[in-house]
Amino acid sequence: MKKIEFTLLLTIFVTNILIVSIYGKRVIVVRTNKGRVAGRVLLTMQSNKEYIAFKGIPYAKPPTGYRRFKPPIEADSWKPKLLRAYDDPNPCPQFDIDALKTIGHESCLFLNVYTPRVYSNDAKLRAVMVWIHYGAFMSGSLDSKFYGPDFLIEKDVVVVVMNYRLGALGFLSLNHVNSTGNAGLKDQVLALKWVQRNIKSFGGDPRKVTIFGESAGAVAVQLHKLSGLSKGLFRASIAMSGSPLNSWGFSSSKEAENSAFSLGRKLEINTDNKEVLLQQLYSKSSYDIVSATNWLIPDLMILNGSLPIPFKPSLETPISPSGSYFITECPVLKYKMKKFNQGPQIMGFTKNEALSFARPVGLLFQVMGKQMTDNIIDPASDLNFIAGIDLTQKYLTFFGKSPVFYYRNSFDYDQSLHKVEGHNNLPGTGHADDVAHIFYINNKNQPTDPWSDIGRHREKMVTMWTNFAKHLNPTPKGKSDPLLKIKWWPSGKKGLNLEIGNEFKLQKRPINERIREKEREINHCN
Repeated sequence: MKKIEFTLLLTIFVTNILIVSIYGKRVIVVRTNKGRVAGRVLLTMQSNKEYIAFKGIPYAKPPTGYRRFKPPIEADSWKPKLLRAYDDPNPCPQFDIDALKTIGHESCLFLNVYTPRVYSNDAKLRAVMVWIHYGAFMSGSLDSKFYGPDFLIEKDVVVVVMNYRLGALGFLSLNHVNSTGNAGLKDQVLALKWVQRNIKSFGGDPRKVTIFGESAGAVAVQLHKLSGLSKGLFRASIAMSGSPLNSWGFSSSKEAENSAFSLGRKLEINTDNKEVLLQQLYSKSSYDIVSATNWLIPDLMILNGSLPIPFKPSLETPISPSGSYFITECPVLKYKMKKFNQGPQIMGFTKNEALSFARPVGLLFQVMGKQMTDNIIDPASDLNFIAGIDLTQKYLTFFGKSPVFYYRNSFDYDQSLHKVEGHNNLPGTGHADDVAHIFYINNKNQPTDPWSDIGRHREKMVTMWTNFAKHLNPTPKGKSDPLLKIKWWPSGKKGLNLEIGNEFKLQKRPINERIREKEREINHCN
């Protein structure tokens, strides 16, 4: 700590929190198991509620050199220094589609903590919501401009957002002792362990942790329910638009191994020997690996005709009794054998998932309108998203004992993400549109007026999601709640579903014969 900081102390540590004034700005210092962390006091954009942002706290050592592809190792202590956690850290290596270049750094295993606790005498422990970002396991980060916690903070919960390894660096598997796969998921496990050890110092209750995520993040959420490594690290979960039963969300160990050797060939490593390939990959830069991965995508589109994700969660082959394995049995089998972590869950999908992947091609695209939705977008949504998600709901309710709250989000507005990001201007609710229903995204032209259509809808969504984190029930007051005016019942074996649109209404399981047929094909045990 600088000398001037010592001279401006306003209080001393009380319940692990220190209030400091630096050049007239309030800074909060908190003790963690690795050292002291300083965060800045900010205001939420809607109601000017004070909260503290701690950005860029390391939870693991940089996974570089021979630590590549391996499970993460806890970060070193920075005692007696003070960690100034004021800015977002590096994203993990990835291709930035907007900038058309590779960005990020392998020293990227950090997390952000946002807490409403701003006074040293505040002993309240709040529910904790840990977000796992989306990005097809290839992109994304904890970016506070995109995942602004403002609306969640205003409901008095603690929010944690993490980086985790992506692409080949996070999900390459050679069924080798030094590359068993799922390193990115193991990063998330270590981040959740960090939460258990430290969140109390930030005003969070380690017994009330809810993990939530969208798309790839939702797949990760569901896989944490299946993994023994994650047991006891959270009590509830929210999975938005993703499941390991989606074809793009999980692969067999053989598929994963084939992808690793395909990457090698793109890098001009022409070998069928795992040890040789692994040693050569250690010598490649992260830039080379990300670039080569991009060249795999066209090959996958030609071969499979499906969503092209070269590296994703995969089944691990137990090689060593001392190994750290995330999942060694296929998801379908684990569901049927009731080998999953119990705990209440919210899960669901958007009405027109594939809408966000449709790109405009001239005037004809816009003229086709509803015909395109009926003939292309809806079938793609059913087959690539809804079937796997709906089957997961069935498994969780048939073989589990915890309530599952099931939904379909059909809320549409002029500034929905698929429109403002330039994908297309078709009406509907596309994949990831609902992220803006929960987070403050300050660089995507999102309305902030609480009385706008999206403002009123967002208030309801955030209320349900935070109610669930606090009470394990999204509508604890039932119809007497003046805002929600509905009782959201668990879905049960019949698949009772909440339509989240301009109005909220309970309905029967919203599937068709095409979805049923696809569900009969899903196995993931090969």
